[in-house]
Amino acid sequence: MEGCIMNIARVALAAVVATVVDGVYGFAVYGKAMTGEFGRYPNVYRAMDSQMGFMPILFCGIFIAMIGAAAIYAKGYEGAAA
Repeated sequence: MEGCIMNIARVALAAVVATVVDGVYGFAVYGKAMTGEFGRYPNVYRAMDSQMGFMPILFCGIFIAMIGAAAIYAKGYEGAAA
């Protein structure tokens, strides 16, 4: 049972780290590098100030997806560790 708890903790830690990395990458690319490109198409993309209200929902969704991705990876990797 103790090994199972450790694996859940490792999957959760991997999901947190992946969410942070995705957030930093998203800020660098979409928040800074492509801001001018998004500004060229105001009818397609929301304004930056209206997007900020959706950020908590975005990060919750990314975290849930990262839990799933980390769990799938851990499940596939456990056969290779044996």
